[in-house]
Amino acid sequence: MNNDLYEQLLPVQMFIKSLIKGKNENYENYILEVINNSLYFYKKSKGLKYIKSKQESHGECDCYAGDYGLDFKLFGSESMFNTISNFSSRIIVQDECALFTSSKKQGEGKCSNLHKLFRFYDFNEQKLNLPTNNFYNKYVKDLKYFTKVLVKPKNLLFFYPVTFLFKIDKAFNMALDSIIKAISQDFLSAFKFRKKYCEDKETYLMFLYNDFFVILKYKNDKFVIVDYVNVRLSETFNRMYWEYVL
Repeated sequence: MNNDLYEQLLPVQMFIKSLIKGKNENYENYILEVINNSLYFYKKSKGLKYIKSKQESHGECDCYAGDYGLDFKLFGSESMFNTISNFSSRIIVQDECALFTSSKKQGEGKCSNLHKLFRFYDFNEQKLNLPTNNFYNKYVKDLKYFTKVLVKPKNLLFFYPVTFLFKIDKAFNMALDSIIKAISQDFLSAFKFRKKYCEDKETYLMFLYNDFFVILKYKNDKFVIVDYVNVRLSETFNRMYWEYVL
């Protein structure tokens, strides 16, 4: 990754579903609002609103606009999400007040950094080219779990729950070019693997930069920007951040 570029994880309560109690608020709700405020997805649906599925017990997507379905997935390792869930504070919302509670566990946990593992993983052979150590089995388990997600025969939007930042300010378009270049170095191998099994399905990646949700599409073996949506257009994101998390 560019030495000038770094990423900052969103507050974990913003994307781990179990960490806000008392309100039916989670990352899927604000992603849906982002999609409904996206000119790209507006054109794709020919003006139809994207509606959250009433049930997903039979493999339905998270939302639909007419016959077009889109499923939301967090981009990250299973061990990371489990560790975060176990060691982060939960918020109980009662009578519009937020009360912080202690985490289930005290101490620290270890987890894998998924996209860095991609550098050493052969998706076709499903072989991890790293020396065997105490974490090797955890790495392999995370990679196998994510591989199953990759081959789901749905249109997928992966939400990478980070904000990209630069140590030195850059022009907006130049910054996005740098981010895409950095993402491509680690992420492309996984998305190329998905294409082999789901060539007729669309794949998107979303992250935050400069108060925008940036939406990339994987197309012709590269990432292209299809839209960016200001965070102010998502009421749920702002409410979760300002009222419950900050």
